[in-house]
Amino acid sequence: MPLHILPKALTALIDDFGSLPGVGARTAERYAYAVLRRNPKSAKQLAQSLDRLHDRVKTCPKTFALIDASEEISPLYADKSRNKQLVCVVEEPLDIVALERTGQFTGTYHVLGGVISPIDGIGPEQLHIPELIDRIKSDNVQEVIIATNASVEGESTALFLQRYIQEAGLTITVSRLARGIPVGVDLEYADQITLTHALEGRKQLYCRASSGSSPTNRRIDLLSCREVKKRSSPAEQSGSGQARMLLERSLHTSCAPEARSAAVREGRRSIRGETLVCRRGSASCRPQRSRCHGHRHRCQHRQNRG
Repeated sequence: MPLHILPKALTALIDDFGSLPGVGARTAERYAYAVLRRNPKSAKQLAQSLDRLHDRVKTCPKTFALIDASEEISPLYADKSRNKQLVCVVEEPLDIVALERTGQFTGTYHVLGGVISPIDGIGPEQLHIPELIDRIKSDNVQEVIIATNASVEGESTALFLQRYIQEAGLTITVSRLARGIPVGVDLEYADQITLTHALEGRKQLYCRASSGSSPTNRRIDLLSCREVKKRSSPAEQSGSGQARMLLERSLHTSCAPEARSAAVREGRRSIRGETLVCRRGSASCRPQRSRCHGHRHRCQHRQNRG
């Protein structure tokens, strides 16, 4: 008959802790010893929490997130400030916690309940994919953000979701979370796949027009700057003089010096070449420019006024 070194109750607790994912034999022993050394009242409280876990936690029937048993639907979905037309698809409920900590997402979530993994015997029929299609139709969803993990199973699930939505005939936007180099990681330690995704998802920070390009190409290059694209509304409100000043000010910080004067000339022509509507609402009236860059509004209404 084998000799029991540890008490049976302690051995049973070690085995229970060892059955948890990510907990090895040594870690399970430390957990069991920690519970044994604690106050008996704390141990009873832990036991009560474990006993009430399945009775007081349930799954949301709409988003499949974890909610209290007393709630009918997820508070994140019931919140009126949330955008229901923007849905972020995640693998597990704990992924919602990670995204909510950023404080940047204002949409709703949809939990798949796992990923497609033939090795583990998990197929698409075991995930909450049909329920996602029903949500897209009922909530008039405009964009679905696929936020599965960057693993083989996560990529396969994301590709399957994209094709499934396309085959369903839904005209919505399907996007994927951007991937790249994490903060605090050196390039020499980044893997090849991560660097590839980082290069594909690069962001433009500076715009420079080549000095040898034609005026048309130079104008297109300058119009691609983020600061320049907002110059049209002040031009229509305050006239061509203020618009030129705003354009030159924005180009001073965003574009190259050799292209700045050309940009002002191109912008001046485009601003002065706009059609001005006369006071009587005729869109065919065009201003006639003088050498002092002023506009004299002459149209048929003014000529026929006498």
